[in-house]
Amino acid sequence: MESFQLPPTVWPRVHAMYPGKTFVKFMSAYRNPKAGLPALQSALELNPGFVHLVQGFDLFRKMREKWDDQPTVVGPAQAAPAPANPATPAAAGTSAAPAATGPVARMTAAPAKDFLSSVGKIQARNAVASLAMMRSAQGPLPRNAADDFTFTPATKLKYALLSEDFHESRRLGHSEEAFLAGLHYDWFFELATADKAPAEVQLELETAWKEGFRAAQVARRIASNYKNLPLSEWIFAATMAIYLGRAWSAWIYSVNHPGCAFWKDFRSKVDAVTTKKREAWRFIERRMFPLVHTDLAALSASSFGFLGDIAPVIAASQDPIVLRKVSPAHYQIALIVRAGQIISSIPTDDTVDSRSGLFSRLDKWVIKELKLSDSIIGPLLKKLEEPPS
Repeated sequence: MESFQLPPTVWPRVHAMYPGKTFVKFMSAYRNPKAGLPALQSALELNPGFVHLVQGFDLFRKMREKWDDQPTVVGPAQAAPAPANPATPAAAGTSAAPAATGPVARMTAAPAKDFLSSVGKIQARNAVASLAMMRSAQGPLPRNAADDFTFTPATKLKYALLSEDFHESRRLGHSEEAFLAGLHYDWFFELATADKAPAEVQLELETAWKEGFRAAQVARRIASNYKNLPLSEWIFAATMAIYLGRAWSAWIYSVNHPGCAFWKDFRSKVDAVTTKKREAWRFIERRMFPLVHTDLAALSASSFGFLGDIAPVIAASQDPIVLRKVSPAHYQIALIVRAGQIISSIPTDDTVDSRSGLFSRLDKWVIKELKLSDSIIGPLLKKLEEPPS
């Protein structure tokens, strides 16, 4: 068997998930319930260039246009006209000359305080997040201070806003963590779009969103059966991040690399398997690629930073037992996340029988470790909602 070589595109693309110091500090302050607008202001003011760019937010520009009823005049300061000398005949019948005017100025940068107090915390977060994402992807940002620049965060934050709204509208809790889980998807989409990734990558991303959303719902329901569960607020995000790893694989392995197969060929092999597909996936993927989708998902989550605490869960999600002695807290979450993947793949119209051939030995072990009986598993599949779009 040919030895594996890591594709050279892995590290630049994964590193591009890093959100930057300004956004990290801003979100740290935003997620702190004791921090107010001054803390957010302080985070932004450390980067004057960012403060200037973020004011291209279309909502803030419209606000400022309403405030500035009169155009700003740029030109030399005008001295007060000298009083007319009655002794001078020419001055007696001559009115004062009109003040010289210059061109109408472009909108100048406002202080971070004015920006935050005008749009509010949530809108400011959306603007900062979408701008940080565009900068990471080296998007169409202005090079000169005089260049006009406008952006609409809602068009950039599709998955983040959908995830947050789903949790808030149903009062599920941990909506901020859900926002970050969706933002992870949006960030990937921005990077892949900027790189003109093949159409198959977009298809894999949409599949990951649908399957991941279903599995995340089940994992969250399982977690609700446990009290005082460490890191439980990241259950949804961890599950979603694992499925995003498949989109990463589709992108990284969309071109030929020594010792690596194409992702589409791997998908064809797995689709041809009729029984115990999850076990076949694990076995075939590790034989075909140097980094499997959970490896790429964990690397991506670590670079993204906000999901770094659950990176071990993501990396070990196919083999949770490796965490049992190393990190019991991560081990429990990894079991729940894996169970969410297993159970969510069961057709909802089937009668649940965990002893059937539908479950592999590893599946049965996970279910046994969590003490999930068939009577508990059945209701987990009831009324699962389709991912919002």
